[in-house]
Amino acid sequence: MELDKGLLRLLLELAFRGGAGVVVSYLLKKWAWFQGLGDEGKVWISYLTTGLAGVLAFGAMVGMRYLPAPSGYVDWIETLIAAAMTSAGVAHIVYKVSKERAK
Repeated sequence: MELDKGLLRLLLELAFRGGAGVVVSYLLKKWAWFQGLGDEGKVWISYLTTGLAGVLAFGAMVGMRYLPAPSGYVDWIETLIAAAMTSAGVAHIVYKVSKERAK
């Protein structure tokens, strides 16, 4: 099975731009261990995992040369933080909306 490079790039861009937050939030909701945590634990685990997913998506895009590599270490730090915060922010929105729907 060969994956079209355009489709792969689109999926990585979607993950980098916050889509990872939606996917990881969905997967975490299906995990029984995660459901056993308190609200604060769920929020922090969600932030960490979705932030990591966004950073990994960015790294994959740079590694595959879909995006240019940041020029210096400050640019790297800023871009990685932006990727993590974008994914974590989307995850937080998904978490709050799903919590409100459950009421």
